[in-house]
Amino acid sequence: MITATPGSWKSPISAHLLASAGVSLGFVQVVAGEIYWDESRPDEGGRTAVVSKTQGHLLPAPWSAVTRVHEMGGLSWLVCNWRGETGLLFSEKSDQRIYWKADNADPVAITPISSTEALARYSDFLIRGQEIWCVREISSEQETNRDLIAITPAGDIRILDSTSHFYAHLALSPNETKLAWISWEHP
Repeated sequence: MITATPGSWKSPISAHLLASAGVSLGFVQVVAGEIYWDESRPDEGGRTAVVSKTQGHLLPAPWSAVTRVHEMGGLSWLVCNWRGETGLLFSEKSDQRIYWKADNADPVAITPISSTEALARYSDFLIRGQEIWCVREISSEQETNRDLIAITPAGDIRILDSTSHFYAHLALSPNETKLAWISWEHP
């Protein structure tokens, strides 16, 4: 046992040792019997890749499916059928925009670049018809606001709800007539 003044001894556990522990798995999604998951990769600068059991990497480097909604993140990707194509919808870590990556294609931005005054972030995606429904957070130095939005194929945004401080875990009813979510307020 080591007895020493706090902060005066050298620990054998370093930040590098903890970060090099290896790949960690995150969210898992099953679509038509195919298993998808995300992997946080310390050896790739903390990049989050989306992987399939049979297809391998869906999101090649340097792309990283990470959202900063609520500052701690949220569900940042969804494998889905959108506008007649199967692909990956994700929030890109570097600019927090939503991107669409169809099979064997490069990612295409769905949302515009945020202004310098306010950063828009997105999470918890689902598809209803031809629209993308998700949580949107707009953060500036003065305030942060969140809402549930629908993004049309033309890129127009419709607010579905804006009555709560926080939103997560969107889910559609089987007949797609009702939307459920978890929301909470500041204490």
